[in-house]
Amino acid sequence: MREITKRLLLIQIMACILSLAGMIFLVARTNSITSAYSGDTEKNIIIEENIERIRSDIYFMEYILSSYALSDDESVKNSARENIEDLDIRIREAINSLGESVESPKEKEMIHSAAKNYFGFYSKLRIVFDLGKKGAGEVSDIYIREELMPYVEGCNADLEELSGRVEASTRAARLDFSNDIADLGFMQILTIVMVLLSCIIGISAVAGGGRKIVDTHEKEEAEHAERLLGIQEHIIVSLANLIESRDTDTGEHVMRTSEYVRRIADKLMEENMFPELTEEVRDRFIKAAPLHDVGKIKIPDQILNKPGKYESWEYDIMKGHAAYGGQIIYDIMGEVEEPEYLEVAHDVAMYHHERWDGKGYPEGKRGEEIPLCARVMAVADVFDALVSRRCYKEAFPLDRAFNIIEECSGTQFDPRVAGAFLSIRNDIENYLADSDLKIEN
Repeated sequence: MREITKRLLLIQIMACILSLAGMIFLVARTNSITSAYSGDTEKNIIIEENIERIRSDIYFMEYILSSYALSDDESVKNSARENIEDLDIRIREAINSLGESVESPKEKEMIHSAAKNYFGFYSKLRIVFDLGKKGAGEVSDIYIREELMPYVEGCNADLEELSGRVEASTRAARLDFSNDIADLGFMQILTIVMVLLSCIIGISAVAGGGRKIVDTHEKEEAEHAERLLGIQEHIIVSLANLIESRDTDTGEHVMRTSEYVRRIADKLMEENMFPELTEEVRDRFIKAAPLHDVGKIKIPDQILNKPGKYESWEYDIMKGHAAYGGQIIYDIMGEVEEPEYLEVAHDVAMYHHERWDGKGYPEGKRGEEIPLCARVMAVADVFDALVSRRCYKEAFPLDRAFNIIEECSGTQFDPRVAGAFLSIRNDIENYLADSDLKIEN
């Protein structure tokens, strides 16, 4: 029995090592993909900004020229000449920047054509100035429209074509990015399989060891089985910590949210608000809580760690982590966990972003359509996000965080669950005071 257990433990350790190696590979590969996408996107943004600068400055230059041509005020004419010279410097800088930003011969040819049209336009401004000095305002205005505008139109046409190619390049980069991330799906699943394989081995060892214990009543083997169960739970929490650490400062979020879930469930049981919430069910809630964001393993770092507001397409990708999480739980744990726990773990991962008023995701469930475990997890997750520092915000003071939970009761949160959480505010504050989290009252 001891030899079998040792072999199982050795396999379990190897599975853990392989899973960690897989996770390191995934993070490195994901960062490589997102860096390439970020580089292409930033380059295209710079090109678009320079195109827009050239267009707007030329338009402003046309306006100033018209004012110059039709004005008899010498001070206005002098000011117009100075403004045009300043605009010319800006336009030339933007053209040079465009030339440095593009790589393809076709795009360089477009920039060369745009520059040629602009320089032709600017070289003939002297005629407008001379006509203006001679008081031939109407003549110079006609000259601007008939002689200079074709250059402007040619320049704008070149820039429009270049802008179209940049937009197409951006779309292609976004598609490549999505495809590259999708190609990592197999490796992501394989990594999770290796992590959970170690859990399966732990369960197998416990099951086999348990039968021997019953037969032999060996206290030593019972203690060993208990240790293996502890290893299993530790691996699950470690996996959750590893995933969470990609978009939070530490893995402490997993531990804190599990503690909030435990305390909320205890309060609900104490008040007998939900007869179905037994001690056994509560334990499943707590055990499932660390896996609530397991689906984030399929979300790229570029999106998880974005400091600013999401674009709509980025938010759609981010929201996908809930459905990914539910599917991962079923795919990986479906054959090894008890059905009751499997259902709770799936529901926590899948539905903890649903809202009481039906405006959440991924399915828009409302009210008691949302599983109780997910309603409890929603309050725990949001509260900890509020009081924690994230890449897109600073930590909120406790008073403000509790006020937000209260304000969202009945809209975002089940009012009974939110009420239970608010009623144990002192316990939560004492718990946080003893944690490593820096809290502002």
